[in-house]
Amino acid sequence: MVISQPATPERGTGAQLDQQYPDSFNSRARQQLLKQALRGHRRNRRLDMGTQDSTTNMFAALAEEDDATETPTPVFDLEAETEEIIKTQKERLDIRAKVLRTYAEAITACTRYGLHIANEFQSTLLRHWNQDKQTYAASAGR
Repeated sequence: MVISQPATPERGTGAQLDQQYPDSFNSRARQQLLKQALRGHRRNRRLDMGTQDSTTNMFAALAEEDDATETPTPVFDLEAETEEIIKTQKERLDIRAKVLRTYAEAITACTRYGLHIANEFQSTLLRHWNQDKQTYAASAGR
């Protein structure tokens, strides 16, 4: 509250503040500063006070504003998220199991084919061996 008063010769140039602000304003400002100084002084604080009042907490208004305009946070559904993780992991494991089965079937087929080739080779080798043995025995016996 600023009051403009005409400059009078009784008041000197050093009293310009008195011209702009009346005495009641100065005294009220001093009283307010003293009240705040007493409240904020460490010796006068109680240690068991966990919360600050709105005069000492300069961010109290912002906190109240944030609470008023804050949108509710979405609820995290742990069971649904767990089921989703289980589903995706199960799909991955099913795909891996299919690939493993396919490889196992291919390896089994290759093994059967290898055994078949080995048996054919063995029977052919034995047949040729016996045939050569008989031919040698026939030529030696003459």
